Amino acid sequence: MHRLPLEGIRVVDFTQIQAGPQATLWLAVMGAEVVKIESRERPDLLRRYTQARDGRGDLGPNQSAPFAALNLGKKGCTLNLTQPRAVELAKDITRLSDVVVENFSSGVMERLGLDYPSLKKVKSDIIMLSTSGLGRTGPEKSYLAYAAIIHAFSGLSSLSGYPGERPNLMGMMWSDVLAAQTGAFAVLAALHYRARTGQGQFIDLAMSEATIAAIPEAIMDYTMNQRVRECEGNRNDIMAPHGCYPCQGEDKWVAIAVANDEEWQAFCRAIGNPPWTKEEKFKSQLS
Repeated sequence: MHRLPLEGIRVVDFTQIQAGPQATLWLAVMGAEVVKIESRERPDLLRRYTQARDGRGDLGPNQSAPFAALNLGKKGCTLNLTQPRAVELAKDITRLSDVVVENFSSGVMERLGLDYPSLKKVKSDIIMLSTSGLGRTGPEKSYLAYAAIIHAFSGLSSLSGYPGERPNLMGMMWSDVLAAQTGAFAVLAALHYRARTGQGQFIDLAMSEATIAAIPEAIMDYTMNQRVRECEGNRNDIMAPHGCYPCQGEDKWVAIAVANDEEWQAFCRAIGNPPWTKEEKFKSQLS
């Protein structure tokens, strides 16, 4: 049986909600042993999402489906980190580990004595991923932020919606997902670097930067042309047609995305090559 790529790697997980837990989840899926540390006084907030839909009420902190989905395959440990002995135990676990991941607000790990300089003294080659809304340095480092705030801060919300309408926050917390994805890959790169050099490192990951990296066209358009993009609905700069279109019948729709001239010709054949498809403006993708 093949070994998973991160077998033998231990991760100390101080995270909660989604961005942090999803990053460590992917590390666990790749074979890492993830030890999630919580406090009974302040457990992961996702444990509160336990309301049963059948009217049975709150099912308790161990019955949260979102929590289970983002923390499967992990080990659990409760430590009250306001107590000196608990901090020492956390350092003992770190001494036996390879990676530490946290997404507290700025200053929390420093006050606990579990920041990167402190943990580096415990294990010189430790890798630490610190995820926050706006990064751990700069004038905005102390701002608290969930994904919806980062959507607005990054400009992602201003691109989501239909032309002429107000921006919206979308139905998915994309900044959490993007930060988790970026964080997991950053940890893999740091592990590769450590294998080559023997050195650990500190990774300062801002959710805002991970989100901005997902909208490069809008950023470059403003940088190069000073154009501020507006909501475009399902339109695409290159692909056409591109969108969801109504069909005959009640609430019937079809999603169409044509990426190049070859797909356009196939699309024309599929709809019977009507005369309008021969118009000059549809001659090629660049027309």
